[in-house]
Order: sequence, then C-alpha cells, then structure tokens
Amino acid sequence: MKNKIMWKDVTLIVLAILLIFSMCRIHTLKQSNKKLYSQNLELNHQLATLKEKNTGLEYEKMAQIVFQQIVNSDLKVFQNIEVKHDIDIKGKTAMHQIDVYWEFEMGGIIYRNIVQAKDWKSKVPLKEMLAFKAILDDLPAGTAGIYVCKSGYQSGAVDYAKMHGINIYELREPK
Repeated sequence: MKNKIMWKDVTLIVLAILLIFSMCRIHTLKQSNKKLYSQNLELNHQLATLKEKNTGLEYEKMAQIVFQQIVNSDLKVFQNIEVKHDIDIKGKTAMHQIDVYWEFEMGGIIYRNIVQAKDWKSKVPLKEMLAFKAILDDLPAGTAGIYVCKSGYQSGAVDYAKMHGINIYELREPK
C-alpha cells in the first residue's frame, strides 16, 4: 500500500513540477510578447513619422522588395543575389547614393543595376532624368539604370530615358 501511495505522490510531484514549468514558460512568453509588442509600437511610430515626412524611404524599400522578387524569380540561374537599399557607390568622380542596387557576375563580367525611386505626387521632369544619366555615366561601364516613380513622367523625361537605355516604370497602386 505504501508503494502505491509513493507512486501517487511521485506522480503528483511530477505533475506539479510540469505545472510550475508550464507557468514559468507562459510567464516568459508573456514577457517576450510584451517586448515584441513594444517594438512593434515603436516601428509603427517610426513608420507613421516617415509617412508624415514622405522621405521616400518607405517607397524605396518597397522598390527594393519588388526588385528582389523579380531577381529571385527571373534569375534562378544565379544564386544569392542580394538587392540592397540605400547604398553609396564610388563613381569615377564622386560618391553616389543609390536607392536600390544589385549586381551579378556572368562569364567573368559584372552586371550592375541601379534604381532611382521617387515617391512624388508630380511627374518626374526631364532634369531628373538628366541627373540620373549623369550618375550612370560616372559609374562603371555597363551599369544599367532603372527609374521607378509613383506618378509618371513628363514626356521629355520619357523620350530621354528611351534614347539613353534607361528603363522606366511606375510602381503604384492600380487606378
């Protein structure tokens, strides 16, 4: 009879330990969730601040994600191409801030791609396309230029881009 009581006692002790362990785990998870909730609030605050200021940062990051998806789906032959956001590249004469960038090598040749992303309410004018072409000319030969905007392009900018091999896109919500 004592052996049975001992096993019951042991079972109860094991169950109590498991209950205590579970309660500790729940407490730890609650603390983790509080921390994640706090971090989420901070990120939402930062995002709201960025939206108010319209720094273009959110739009640039969206362009980065879009081009990363394109690279991942279209260029399966290439492995581990990282599409980077907001980097500085040294040109022949100056440093240039690039919104989105990626490169890959094929046949011993490095192919570079730069993206200028504009979250503007107005159409991109010709002078912006001229400035972008100047950056392309300062970077190593063969660097491809892509211009992405939300509101379209003035006709002079479209013509200039076509004549100089600059790919232009509108990245926006469907109308």
